[in-house]
Amino acid sequence: MGTNPKGYSTHGGIHAEFETVYVSRNITATDFANMVHPPERLADPFSNYIQYLRRSNELVEKVYELDKAGAFRDAGSHEAFEFVAQRLAAGSQMVVDMWYTAWLNSAY
Repeated sequence: MGTNPKGYSTHGGIHAEFETVYVSRNITATDFANMVHPPERLADPFSNYIQYLRRSNELVEKVYELDKAGAFRDAGSHEAFEFVAQRLAAGSQMVVDMWYTAWLNSAY
């Protein structure tokens, strides 16, 4: 909607292309496992999760930049691989920390 001064794609499948197709063809859990550290208790799970969402939202334009450059097509680019692996690690870390925090908090 609106202007598109940078000429980014307007097709509706960009999200699925980088999160599903690209990942299933190019990335395995071992590619980002070393980026996930042992779980940590979150001091304020809701606030921590909102922070995670905001950080993810800040990276939306990067997805469009990579898509425009063709970085998610076929085997993709090294930059796309690093970006997606980092995002998978960040999401995994958030889930691990949320589960761990819930487990710790349930004991009291």
